[in-house]
Amino acid sequence: MDINSFFDTYFSWNQAGFNYVNTVTYAIIALVAIYVIYKIFNRIKVKFNMEFFAGMFPFILLGSGLRALVDNGYVEESFWVVTPGIYLITAVLFLVTYLTCFFLAKKVRFSEWKLCGAIGIIFFIFLFGINGVRFNQPWVFLAIIGLAIVISIVLKIILKLLKQKKLSRKFSFLPIFGHMVDASATFIAVDFFGSWEKHPITRGFNEFMGTGAALFILKLIVLLPAVYLIATEIKDKNFRNFLLIVLATLGFAEGLRNALTLII
Repeated sequence: MDINSFFDTYFSWNQAGFNYVNTVTYAIIALVAIYVIYKIFNRIKVKFNMEFFAGMFPFILLGSGLRALVDNGYVEESFWVVTPGIYLITAVLFLVTYLTCFFLAKKVRFSEWKLCGAIGIIFFIFLFGINGVRFNQPWVFLAIIGLAIVISIVLKIILKLLKQKKLSRKFSFLPIFGHMVDASATFIAVDFFGSWEKHPITRGFNEFMGTGAALFILKLIVLLPAVYLIATEIKDKNFRNFLLIVLATLGFAEGLRNALTLII
C-alpha cells in the first residue's frame, strides 16, 4: 500500500465512520491541542471553574449543532465540519472569543464568561437561523436529556452511599453527566431510530451486547477510574478542573451532536 492509498483508506474525511488508525491519530492530535490550550490559559492565569465551563458550553453546543447540520444535509460535508477539523475550528473560535472577552472584561468590568457565553449563543442562533432549521420531534431531545439526568441522579446516590466523595462532588461529576448524555443519545438513536455507532470499539461492544444501552456500561468502566485518578492524583486544583472539563466536553459534544441530529 503506497502513502496515498494509506491516507485514502484510513484518513479520508468523507469515509463512513472511524477506524483504529485514525482514532489513535486523532487522539494524539487532541492531546497535543489540549496541552497547548492549557498552556495558553495557564499563562494568563485563567481559573477553570463552573463559570468558565458555563462560558464554554455554548461553543460545545455550537460545534455539535454544526455537525448535526452536516448530518442532515444543511451544510456540505468537508474536512472542517467533520472530525478532526470541526474540533479544531470550534476550539480556535472559542479560544479567540474567550481571550478577547478576558482582556475586554478588565476594561468594562464585566464577567468574561458571561460575555463569552452570550457570544457563543448568538453564534448558535445565527448558524441555525441562516440555515432555516426547524426542529422536529423535540420530545426526543427531552427524552435524551431526561434519561441522562435520571441515570446521573441514580449514579450520584450510589456514589454517595459508597462514600465516594471525590467522584460525587459537583466538578468531578460533570464529565460523568456529560458522558451519560452521550450514552443516552446513542442508546435512543441505535435502539429506536436504527442508527449505527461510528467508533469501532463502541460499535463492536454494542453489537456484542445487542443494544446501544451497552455504551452506559462501557462509559462507566472507562470513565469512573479516569475521573477517580484525576480527582485523587492531580494535586493542582486548576489543572485537575481543566482535565475534568476536557472529559466533560468529549461527552457533551458527541451527545448533543447525536441528540440534535435526531430532531433536525
